[in-house]
Amino acid sequence: MKYLKIGQVISVFALIFLSPAVVQPQNSLYDPLRLSENLEFELGFLSGYTGNLLNDSVGVEDAQTVTRGSIRYYPWAPLELNFDNEYTYYNKTYNLSSYHGTFGATYIPTPEESRFSVFLSANFDIRRYSETRKNFNNDNLDLVASAGYRIAGPLALRIGTAYHSNSYINSKVSSKKKWEFFSGLNSSFWGSNTFDFEAGYSNMDYSFILDTVWSIDTMFVDLDVEDYYSDGNLFAFYLSPRFSRSLGSKTGIGIEYDYHKFSNPDHAVILISEVEFISPFANVCEGKSVTANIKTYMVPGFIITTGSGYWEKQYLKMLQGDINFTPVLFARKRMDFQSRWFLNMERPINLGQGAILKPVLNLDYTNNNSSHGTFDYHKWSVNAGITYLF
Repeated sequence: MKYLKIGQVISVFALIFLSPAVVQPQNSLYDPLRLSENLEFELGFLSGYTGNLLNDSVGVEDAQTVTRGSIRYYPWAPLELNFDNEYTYYNKTYNLSSYHGTFGATYIPTPEESRFSVFLSANFDIRRYSETRKNFNNDNLDLVASAGYRIAGPLALRIGTAYHSNSYINSKVSSKKKWEFFSGLNSSFWGSNTFDFEAGYSNMDYSFILDTVWSIDTMFVDLDVEDYYSDGNLFAFYLSPRFSRSLGSKTGIGIEYDYHKFSNPDHAVILISEVEFISPFANVCEGKSVTANIKTYMVPGFIITTGSGYWEKQYLKMLQGDINFTPVLFARKRMDFQSRWFLNMERPINLGQGAILKPVLNLDYTNNNSSHGTFDYHKWSVNAGITYLF
């Protein structure tokens, strides 16, 4: 049955992918809705199937549907306002379905030809789940401010700061706040070669269980699990060199290395439930990774991007089992070795009058080997969708 569903997803969009692109003439009767030249609209629909929704050894398979709408407004040249709405529906695990809304602004006050540049952005987003998953409802605020200076020719330096607040509105201990400071440089050399390097340092406020706590008791002591948590800071630094270049006039490649290191995680313990799928610490880890991708326009009418990557991730110490009977000293760190391959295909179709129809097909495969059996898994997914921009 699952292969029938996959076939249906692909076959519906194959008709669009393989049909000839249509370009409407300027005198066409087609006239998309455009309230202002300063407004851009985007509507999207994506349907697919995954072989491992929860990213664990259980391997729950499910179909998903994503509907999305966004508005971009440019009140004047340096400022962009955006409003995005997205709803994700899962067929079997429908209680994981969620709404995601974002409102943001980007401001670049300096002219493009200036040696000195300033970038400012602010984004606020919310994610809401069903009543049975309301503990995962969260609000996020992201602020970024950076400045750059082009020293000579293609060489440019930058420095900046970022603030991120992740607030779980129905939980006392899951929220996080992080300040980050970064600097970098980028330059092009020998024609089409481009090199970029960035390094940064962050300080995250979060809650955790100290490994000096002997055990958690919520059965015979009038305390909640949250009462065993302490507040503290997690310090980290990272560095990331990136290289890209064009291969002819229609193909480009990019390679990126990333190294992320915590400086004081040894006494922090979290529950295993806090790193699963949509949980607050699912992406809090240190380690290194290397990724590479190729983007090409060589197939007429198509934009094809493919790539692969390898990650080594180490998470904070986790406590598994019944919290009332498992001593905290049994908590262990989790180490993952992950590899991933993906393929994206797009077929933009110009409808004229500034409107574009863009069918898309995504294929993805991930293999994750973990020191913790719960997170030892492989995952594949196939998604097909269509986006209408006007």
